[in-house]
Amino acid sequence: QTLKESTLLALSETWLDQKTIFNINGYKSHYNSIGPGKGLALYYKSEIFKPGPEIKEEKMQISKLESKEVDIIIVYRSEQGNLTDLVEHLKKLINTGVNTVVTGDFNICYVSNRNNKITKYLENDGFSQLMNEPTHMKGRHLDHLYFRPGSKPVQIPSIHRYSPYYSDHDAICATIRIPETEI
Repeated sequence: QTLKESTLLALSETWLDQKTIFNINGYKSHYNSIGPGKGLALYYKSEIFKPGPEIKEEKMQISKLESKEVDIIIVYRSEQGNLTDLVEHLKKLINTGVNTVVTGDFNICYVSNRNNKITKYLENDGFSQLMNEPTHMKGRHLDHLYFRPGSKPVQIPSIHRYSPYYSDHDAICATIRIPETEI
């Protein structure tokens, strides 16, 4: 039910790309992929979101979706993706004063590598990491969700995990309540 009510579905480490026709009724699709298992597939309600800038590199893909109330930045970083490069990309994509979510498969354990460059940068920039449970079947915290409030009123996203049978990662389901709207 949660998926059917979503205004944005973001899949990372996906095998879907522009050549794969996979439509979801009522959603526009956007792919940021460089090959099998290397990329993002986004399905969104076009009356709420529009695609923004993106990064497409061999070891990481980053897409941004923008709305009136919130920017969502979705990351897929392979284990070999350069952390310094990722921080520099995020600096360019994050807008001051805008409610912002940065989420995705960072392939770095938030718990065992708590002082990694990505987390340190985001937390120093006012973001809070909201995914506090393991997201990988081996008990690692590889999928993160950071949130920083902006100037427009929204509630801190509520998070719930979903464990699909077809993946070794849990899905992060986030609800952001906005006055008179829900994303």
